[in-house]
Amino acid sequence: MAQRLAMRRAAMTLLMAAGLVLDGALVTLRPASASSSTVYYLALGDSVPVWNGTNSYPYLIASHYSVPGLQVEDMAVSGETTSSMLNDGQMYKALSFLQEHAGATVLITIDIGGNDLLPCVNGTSVNLACLQGDESTAVSNLGIILSQLRQAAGPTAPIIGMNYFDPFLGDWLAGGSTQTEADLSVSLVGEFNSMLTGAYQQVGAPVADVASAFDITDLTDMVSSQWGDVPLAVDKACTLLDITCQAGQMEGFGDDPTEAGATVIAQAFEQTIGSTITPLTSTTTTSASAPSTTSPPTTSPPTTSSTRAVSAGSLAFTGTGSGLSWLALAALVLASAGGCLWLADEVRTRLGRRSS
Repeated sequence: MAQRLAMRRAAMTLLMAAGLVLDGALVTLRPASASSSTVYYLALGDSVPVWNGTNSYPYLIASHYSVPGLQVEDMAVSGETTSSMLNDGQMYKALSFLQEHAGATVLITIDIGGNDLLPCVNGTSVNLACLQGDESTAVSNLGIILSQLRQAAGPTAPIIGMNYFDPFLGDWLAGGSTQTEADLSVSLVGEFNSMLTGAYQQVGAPVADVASAFDITDLTDMVSSQWGDVPLAVDKACTLLDITCQAGQMEGFGDDPTEAGATVIAQAFEQTIGSTITPLTSTTTTSASAPSTTSPPTTSPPTTSSTRAVSAGSLAFTGTGSGLSWLALAALVLASAGGCLWLADEVRTRLGRRSS
């Protein structure tokens, strides 16, 4: 009897050392105190979140809110399309990150899809059939991306999307048929933005209204500018984007924000997020699957030490590494009736090595 009591005490010591609480048949690992002091903002998408370095909109958003320990994890990739995002590693990294930091990711922002349409535009010529096909593909891919993010992040993690500005409005300054094409681009971008918004709404993700912040539809209010009197939408495009504008000529094309544009985008996100970012209290780990462009995902991201799960019969425990998983298993065996003396000796040996 004394030997059994000693073994049970050893088991409880191990459970406490591993950060585990026993609740019926389920053992749940509490996050380590070191990680609980850091919370994360995960930024995903194309070049817009990275174009201006640490003056890009994710960093401006993070600096706007007073969240202790908030760290920006900017995984966006310049030139990314929805298809490449699903296949080039950004999604695998994002899903693995969300698993590793379950309950500690307090904000996710994403803008993606604009680059999908660029192959359909040649100068002022727009291939409408190409555009319709690529829009459909982009929205379908975005649905897969968002469903995987929602599954990995859990039902309460804030995911905020973004609609797009119009990078073709600088062509308005050329006049004639080129100006007509610039006017047409407003309705085309607006249509695409509506499709993107529908995809975001499917997973309960609000959308930062960047299009309105750039006043892309305002071609009637004329303002004085260095290019003469121009519509407000044109003035904002030429000021807030890295296009080269010159009166009487087509724009020198660009499709990313200036630092002033990044500030406007950040403000649009902040309006959507609200006055505060509230850190999540849930620490439930949700499994995530690898991306696929054609069917629901069937494989998982590469397993890391932070996402390993060990099971024993009906018991399951999730840890932050194989060492803690081993400790949990050892504790459970010790806690069972009878126990194993050799395991107790091994536990003492390994704990001695850890402390040395």
